[in-house]
Amino acid sequence: RRELEDENLDLAVFHTHGAPTKQYLVGFDPAESISQNIKSIKLFLRSKLRTAKRHKKSLHKTKQDYMQRYGVPQSWFDGAFSDSVKQQDSLLYASQDMHISEIETMRPQAKIIYFDECFNGAFINAPYVAGSYLFGNGRTVAAIGNTVNVLQDVWATQFLGLLNHGLRVGQWLRLQQSLERHLFGDPTFHFQSAGHISLAHNFNKQMQDETILKKWLKKDEADLRSIAVLSLYQLLGTDFEKKLVKIYRTDDSFNVRLQALKCLADLRSAAFEAILFEAAKDPAEMIRRISAAWMGDTGRDKYLSLLSKMYIFDLSDRVRFNADKALEKIDPVKAEKACVKALAHMPESNYRNQIMERIHRSFKRDEKWLKDDLLKKISSFSDPLKKRIGAARSLRNYRFQAAVPVMLDVLLKKNEVLTLRLTLAEALGWYGLNFRRKQIIASCNKLIVNSDTPAELRSTVLRTRNRLVYGPNDPVTP
Repeated sequence: RRELEDENLDLAVFHTHGAPTKQYLVGFDPAESISQNIKSIKLFLRSKLRTAKRHKKSLHKTKQDYMQRYGVPQSWFDGAFSDSVKQQDSLLYASQDMHISEIETMRPQAKIIYFDECFNGAFINAPYVAGSYLFGNGRTVAAIGNTVNVLQDVWATQFLGLLNHGLRVGQWLRLQQSLERHLFGDPTFHFQSAGHISLAHNFNKQMQDETILKKWLKKDEADLRSIAVLSLYQLLGTDFEKKLVKIYRTDDSFNVRLQALKCLADLRSAAFEAILFEAAKDPAEMIRRISAAWMGDTGRDKYLSLLSKMYIFDLSDRVRFNADKALEKIDPVKAEKACVKALAHMPESNYRNQIMERIHRSFKRDEKWLKDDLLKKISSFSDPLKKRIGAARSLRNYRFQAAVPVMLDVLLKKNEVLTLRLTLAEALGWYGLNFRRKQIIASCNKLIVNSDTPAELRSTVLRTRNRLVYGPNDPVTP
């Protein structure tokens, strides 16, 4: 609150979790003693038991699961449904968040507030978080918030530095390819430019002027170089590919390097696939993280060795997480072998043994889930339709490259249930970076020209084919 009411504050960015009427902040303070740790664990267990009851799950089974998983006694669940304990827990949780009732008493000084949070811009609610800041007692002129849940931490602040050059906030929002994000307040608001170049009045014209943009590529300001990279790529297309590679290899700013990589990802060319070997070792954590995700979505075996080293040795939890997910998308069996090979030169230790055990457990679980659950359900006439459709939908997010042949086989079967074929056709549209996309496009074309294809399926398949031909709107958030 003290920071938000600072008279010198111009811009505020919230980067946590959110709801229509509250902002979830940093959570509980770290425990300083064993008793505090135990208290926190009991609080956690009580909340999980209440969630189980709310979802009509077995309380006994829930208790047994957590007792076995964490080795905790049954007594640590006590009080979960006691009115006094529930009230005490509720007050503790409420104290960790920022509610609209608190926002209404504040005088925020930031002229622009950006909520990289879920639901804070859900204007169908009255009141809602973004509106409470904008129409409150402070000096906020514009608020950017999401109406629904969103992917976070995916370069949400891209081009935000251009506001320092007088860019109008509405123009900044136009650079963000997101249906969930909305601007409330004055879209024409802008700050006075801090440099010699102002983007306040001629931005659209400047973005079309190749001479100006090439001059910006040589500027000291990374924000100007970054927008120049994007705009020149939009003007020149594949003719700008070699320059994009050079920019990635030579620019000091990770924002500019990431922008060049993003443009290369949009091309989905051999140069893009090659540059990922370098990007995976970039000093910027975010570039390594996004590169790992891209390698998984391409589905190429050639990335297994590099991803296994990232999964085991990278210092960033988020990079290791993305590398893990990328490995499972490419091939869980081959991924396990690659990780074991990467560990071969690590000295014997308890730490090494723990990693080895985690690798075997994780990828065997992935392999079992892929083959014995997802693919089996999709292919089986005997499984309930609801479960088959659920398995097909899972492949929108878990884009296993090995699933493509099975998905296409079921999609092309005339005697299959139309609803399942529609779901598979939609899911295949998420494979925009996958090396099998030409195979998917060819199958889509067969259905499109076949007179026996139902009209609804033809429409969905046409949409999927176009998605694969033209690629994702934003390669970072496909």
